[in-house]
Amino acid sequence: MATTRQHRGAAPFVHAPAPTGLGGWSATEDEENRELIAEREGLIDEGTSNPHVQEEEEGEVGVLFVHNVMAFCQLNCNIDLDVACRALGNSVYNPEEFHSVRVDVRCRTNCIASINIFSNGKMMGTGANSVEELRRTMKKIARRLQRHPLTKYKVSMTRFRVSNILGSYTFSSPISLHALAALRELHVDYEPERFPGARVKITIPKAIDTNSDANDTEKAATGGAWASQTGSSQTAQDSKGKEEVVTLQLFSTGNVTLTGGRSVESMEYALQCVLPFLQQCQVANGTS
Repeated sequence: MATTRQHRGAAPFVHAPAPTGLGGWSATEDEENRELIAEREGLIDEGTSNPHVQEEEEGEVGVLFVHNVMAFCQLNCNIDLDVACRALGNSVYNPEEFHSVRVDVRCRTNCIASINIFSNGKMMGTGANSVEELRRTMKKIARRLQRHPLTKYKVSMTRFRVSNILGSYTFSSPISLHALAALRELHVDYEPERFPGARVKITIPKAIDTNSDANDTEKAATGGAWASQTGSSQTAQDSKGKEEVVTLQLFSTGNVTLTGGRSVESMEYALQCVLPFLQQCQVANGTS
């Protein structure tokens, strides 16, 4: 079975214990004061010296790398974007170009997550290489909006849901895409005159779709305004309403790109469905 890793992280995907405390995040007052100072100076840095993360070469054979996670959540209150832009560090707000405040946050895994805040209370996050890291970052932004003297919104972060995960995988040998497209057991979309890669779509069973915000449900008793049963159940309904399909782009070099998954388990399931066929069509010594 393929190993899953964060992009530029040598530890397993869930590499650190889940944070504890209010809203799944704990920090001392001194830490919060240092963070506020860092905000005014520029980029919000959540700590790049994580001992669990080490440098590694991208494209390692047999490893599923997660490069980008996109997720949404609701703050359940209206946001004054002008005030929010002044309250948050390293934020950009240009209503003529886009009606949201963008905040860049450096995460513990050495990636930079971009958080977009909309006036209706919707928040979108991209750029993180971990679902939990993105969830943690979005909770931190919500907490800032609640505690900053300029805002002090009654924030209730609910309905966190992942909409897309971008991953990559490197097969152990080159692949014959013509042989792969000729297989009857697998539906392959391959038009070399239009695109050099072959495309395969894998439908994910509902039993594997873990994007039901179960973690927020478990924290509802202690998370206060940060989680609620209603938000969790609504997220589960949204996940069930749309079928989850992972799209794999396969190239003759053995490189595989995965998109469309809403959880790492879904990405691994889609990859395991395709790997046996890749082994049948692998190229060795110039023959397939």
